[in-house]
Amino acid sequence: MATITKIKNKDGTLSYRAQVRVKRGGRLVHAEARTFPLSKLAEDWAERLEKQLKQEGGVEKRKIGSRTLANYLTLYVQRSEELKPMGATKRSVYRVLCDSPISDVPVMDLTPANIIQHCKERARLGAKPQTVMQDVIYLGVALGSGSALLGLPVTRKAVDDALPLLKLNNLVSKSNERERRLVPGEFEKLMVFGAKREAMPNAFVPIRELIRFAIATTMRAGEITSILRADVDRVRRTVLIRDRKDPKNKIGNNQRVPLLGEAWEIVERRLAEGPANELRIFPYHEDSIGNAFRLTVLEAEIQDLRFHDLRHEGISRLFEQGYQIQEVAIVSGHRDWKNLKRYTNLRAHDLHRDQPASSQTPPIEGRTDRR
Repeated sequence: MATITKIKNKDGTLSYRAQVRVKRGGRLVHAEARTFPLSKLAEDWAERLEKQLKQEGGVEKRKIGSRTLANYLTLYVQRSEELKPMGATKRSVYRVLCDSPISDVPVMDLTPANIIQHCKERARLGAKPQTVMQDVIYLGVALGSGSALLGLPVTRKAVDDALPLLKLNNLVSKSNERERRLVPGEFEKLMVFGAKREAMPNAFVPIRELIRFAIATTMRAGEITSILRADVDRVRRTVLIRDRKDPKNKIGNNQRVPLLGEAWEIVERRLAEGPANELRIFPYHEDSIGNAFRLTVLEAEIQDLRFHDLRHEGISRLFEQGYQIQEVAIVSGHRDWKNLKRYTNLRAHDLHRDQPASSQTPPIEGRTDRR
């Protein structure tokens, strides 16, 4: 309902203040006012606004204005990080969305067709369905948080409506679960060609040691490089992994894990030989480790092997050594034991107790903690 109020200015002239208020169920949901020099202008503005607000979604659109998706996502990231730091992957996805054509769409006008077109364009540029799925997932998270976090009347309905068609056309899909393990001879090749790489001029990454440590601890490259000297417990032979990857909340997910077998020997050696003023046990950049590993794999002519596969290898070895699932979870950091099932890769013939289990790869030398 609109009201027009006559206002007398200090210079004796008159102004007219138009106010429009909308109530739903007895509760005020929107109020807006503007001042005009003429009564007719105030009446016309109030009439136009009332018509807009009576349309379906009119109040919501008016509240958020012409804010584009890029504006909205930028605000969402800012407000989210005021509560807790955002992970690098999530932040990177929002950066991609903000740099894409879909970012120019007014967020209140976002439709399933806009989202489908974005996914088609991402696929055309070479993004895999698993990567495009991240765009859709994190877009849905941001839109679904609009009301609670930003106080804006935004919903994730467009995302939910687009998903069935995106899946039907294979534009999005879940990440493929890799089951790659070392096959006989590959570990030895990694050691041989790793030594050659370490002997090259300007080489500084001890890739052989890192490979052995990754298998023994099941740690990711980023976790290895984040270990601090101060987080090593020499009495209990454990280490604290800070902000360990977790599907729900990585920040603050600190876990203390045992350093089994050769892993402890490697840490002891680095503590003794490394510079005392170096805070980290492995003072290397994650990307440097990845590059050294890829070059070693390439020179060894090993096909389709990634550094993360060493985590898979290490978890599988723990099961083969007789550790129970709850014990393996302490080492790997898995909160949901069901997720460990895909890592085991135990063969049917390995279950026979009357003959030695034939391991796919030789054990790490010096391993004294076998069950």
